[in-house]
Amino acid sequence: MKNSDSKVLVVCGGGGEPFFPVDATASAYTFVPAAADVPVPEQVRSVGADVVLLCPSESGEIDPGATVSVGSVPVIAVTIRADDALEERLLAAGVSDILRLPASSALVDARIRTQVRGHAPELERCGRLRDGSEVLNDLMRASLGTPTGLQEQLAATFDHLERLPWFRVVRRGTIMLRNSRDQLVQVAQIGFSPERATHCERVDLDRCGCGAVACEGGVSFRLCEGDRDLKEADVSQDWSHFILPLVDDQWTFGVATLFVEPGHRPTEAEMELAQDLAHLLSGIVSRCVMEEMVQVKEMELEEKQAEVILKLGAASEYRDTETGMHVMRMSHYAGAIAREMGMPTEERERLVMAAPMHDVGKIGIPDAILLKPDKLSSEEFESMKEHTRIGETLLKGDDKLMRTAQEIASSHHEKWDGTGYPAGMAGEGIPLSGRICAVADVFDALTSRRPYKEPWSIAKAQAFVHEQTGKAFDPAVVAAFTQAMPEILRIRELYRDEIIDPHDKLLLPELKREGEPWIVWDDSISVGIDIIDEHHRYLFDLTNDLYTAVKERRGVREVGQVLRALERYTHVHFREEERMMRHHGYSDLERHMRLHAGFCSKLREFWWEFKANPLTMGFEMIYFLRDWLVVHIQKEDSKLDELMAEKG
Repeated sequence: MKNSDSKVLVVCGGGGEPFFPVDATASAYTFVPAAADVPVPEQVRSVGADVVLLCPSESGEIDPGATVSVGSVPVIAVTIRADDALEERLLAAGVSDILRLPASSALVDARIRTQVRGHAPELERCGRLRDGSEVLNDLMRASLGTPTGLQEQLAATFDHLERLPWFRVVRRGTIMLRNSRDQLVQVAQIGFSPERATHCERVDLDRCGCGAVACEGGVSFRLCEGDRDLKEADVSQDWSHFILPLVDDQWTFGVATLFVEPGHRPTEAEMELAQDLAHLLSGIVSRCVMEEMVQVKEMELEEKQAEVILKLGAASEYRDTETGMHVMRMSHYAGAIAREMGMPTEERERLVMAAPMHDVGKIGIPDAILLKPDKLSSEEFESMKEHTRIGETLLKGDDKLMRTAQEIASSHHEKWDGTGYPAGMAGEGIPLSGRICAVADVFDALTSRRPYKEPWSIAKAQAFVHEQTGKAFDPAVVAAFTQAMPEILRIRELYRDEIIDPHDKLLLPELKREGEPWIVWDDSISVGIDIIDEHHRYLFDLTNDLYTAVKERRGVREVGQVLRALERYTHVHFREEERMMRHHGYSDLERHMRLHAGFCSKLREFWWEFKANPLTMGFEMIYFLRDWLVVHIQKEDSKLDELMAEKG
């Protein structure tokens, strides 16, 4: 038989030798009995058959059931006698053609070619869908591995789709999620120019095809309707793209877009694959959102613990100082030192949250000793030292934050040379958190006013810390303390005990800054009060940090941490600004306080929405912060200069 290149699976009927009057040794043929252990459809897939020949045995037996579920592969039944009833059963079972014997090899070959040619488009479609199914299965398995963000998931999707050359997408697309304001917010994108990425950061549902799919559902293929609004060099290009709805429990919570080659219009197989991909991405994205929300819940728990820690720490300090701001300064000093030492971000954040509890054990020290204005006797000092043991007992806990707090409370009075207390630990046997907090605590204690002493100068306190290098303090920590001094001096001014004096002049060293800031400070927005200006610069820095975390998609944890830091510091700034206004008789204080309360309320609103969907709130937050801060400073805080000029 001179067959074409088609692969032929010959299914033998009746369990006997096939009655096959042509050359059965041809390499194009694969023979299998109808009663074989492996079902016919699997045999078809195994050999990659283009056509099935259903042949009788020499006795004329044939099994129509052998054709069941062969799929799109054509089946030719070979019969050795005219039998209308048999042929009807064969056609009903899905046979494509019937070949009666005797027949020449040329006729058999012609019939095979005709069937293969007629089924070629369907065979190609099914082959593509089979390949697409394998790729999507691989993508699903990959997504179940180590948790990643949506940017990484979008990249992985394109990586897998590159294995399907017939699916003519280019490496350009987005994932957009719906927010509470019925807008689509871009949470991941690949291949966009900066202008286009900005253009599509946030889209109203009635604006373009993406919004229509989010409202109506169903996979769509459209030309991007918003391109004419852009002034890119490639604006005239064909920006056709798939829009895939992301659905969870019949609710379309977002869309994914996949752009195609210019001029291409999708085939039936591509549309079918897009439907399957939409279902898969819905599950992947939904799981990513849930994972992000779990992180937010974990952050909430940490924040609640930190809030308790901060209040307990402040309570212990209120018995010992006038304002309790020592714990705020000391913890931020520790964070600045840890950053210079290269401590990982998560560990450093935990250190800052736990440090306020370093002296919580003072709650158990009698007031007669704690508040004594004179030098303590040896017996009294021994009693005072017990606050480390008391703190260690109070802070017992299994989670990382409580363990860090306990570690600091019990070890921040240990000394590098082993002469400290309570355990006499030495060198690196002292926990790093305790070594860092020891330097931070001593420096702030020396530079702060106490009932029994006046504050030391910065230079004198620095000199003392350096003198104690290798004795009380870890040399590596002291080196980092020196490097962090510009930030430490700034913290000291931001969290001061005294009411702000509008006439004070600050001469702070220049801070190290990474990259170009999003909001740039300039003298045109100065209110003329150095300390208030420094507060505003710090608020700008925090907003820039939030912008960077959102823009670079650094993850919900980092965005949440910056948002929380911004919220906490805002309360500090507003409180200190209002203390100053009240002290100096500012006539518009009540209105100013209402504006401050409105801003804090908006931050709380953002936080609640962040908890509901942490991936969609970023850009709305940063634009609000930028606009509110600049306008508030220029229109409201600028009036403070006039008031202070009158007082002066």
